[in-house]
Amino acid sequence: MMGKTTMALAMIAGVIIGASPVRAEICRAGPPGQFGVATYCASTVLAPQGGRSYGPLQAAGGAGTAWVEGVSGDGVGQWLQVRWSDGACFRTVSIRNGYGRSRAIFLGNNRVRAAQLTASDGFSMRIVLPDSNAPQSIRLPRIVKARWLRLTILSVYRGSRWRDTAIGGFYADLEELNYDKRCR
Repeated sequence: MMGKTTMALAMIAGVIIGASPVRAEICRAGPPGQFGVATYCASTVLAPQGGRSYGPLQAAGGAGTAWVEGVSGDGVGQWLQVRWSDGACFRTVSIRNGYGRSRAIFLGNNRVRAAQLTASDGFSMRIVLPDSNAPQSIRLPRIVKARWLRLTILSVYRGSRWRDTAIGGFYADLEELNYDKRCR
């Protein structure tokens, strides 16, 4: 078992040596809002580089931010998940594929080609995304009432420079069914 000092030194060494991945489930909560607290979690995260971080909460941000998985290779099997403190009811999911900080960064990194959407209520659906950083709205075949929604990477559009796969946005439309009786 590592002590705090040894662990801190190991983490510093990892940063000095290079951008090694963080390999444990990483979760970050957003601020409380109308629908409670949304917490974004990921299977892995690319370590910060050049003053930029790539944690799961970056997929809740605006254009120019992204969650980036942190394993060697294309990131197939890695996942991003949003959890809602009060549960959620939705039928539309929006995804902004890739890292849209610039056209060159978008094309340089991998983007998701196919993914599996799964939810805590048993919902599961395979999706194929276009190779675009524009928000993609995906209408689900049924209403989902869940505590969490997960996107798992199945295949990618290969980047021209890096093998890291990025997702710039991952949201469920919680406003759409806000007053729907089926969600109570």
